[in-house]
Amino acid sequence: MHPPAENPGPPDWGEQQIVHGIAARRSEARAALVTASHDAVFSFACRLSPDEDLRRDWTHDCLLRIISDIETGAFKYRHPGGFWSWFRKRSWFLMLEARRVDRRRKDRETLMGDFPIDSPATSSPHHDLERTEIVQAVEDCIDGIEKKKQRHALQLLLMRDYSYRETAETMDSPLNSVRTWIRLGRLALRRCLRRRLGMETSEE
Repeated sequence: MHPPAENPGPPDWGEQQIVHGIAARRSEARAALVTASHDAVFSFACRLSPDEDLRRDWTHDCLLRIISDIETGAFKYRHPGGFWSWFRKRSWFLMLEARRVDRRRKDRETLMGDFPIDSPATSSPHHDLERTEIVQAVEDCIDGIEKKKQRHALQLLLMRDYSYRETAETMDSPLNSVRTWIRLGRLALRRCLRRRLGMETSEE
């Protein structure tokens, strides 16, 4: 990802003017940054996900975060070229982090299966109670998994929002072993949840 290095945006907006303008909360400076960098950031998003909505969301969020960084003083202009160098590193990090968060969300959805905690249903006392009961059931079922490594792996993945790799590093174990523990732990978790929530079938 390589945003323009020379005179980005309208003719009168160089990188120093963009940074100082955004720091002063000038809308035209924000617009100049978006004009100069949007296509490059979106192009990188296209390399990370085939989902068109995610690409747009990640690009939008990335640029907003960078603007916020400048406005709050997290970046200060010091020399020519410094801003775009920082911009490339920062946007790279933000986009990879967005993909990481999305993968974690999908991991949780896969593990939960038929028991979504974050239901999109309209909030109501009934739904709130239902979600609370599911969360409590998940915690109790994970705590009740007999195999210690399966239990620990699921606790890190579900309760502490770790990725598979972070779980493996924390447990000081091979990634493939962790994947196996999570798969087996997931099966135990689902069996327990079906019992707890009265969803057992005659086939189980």
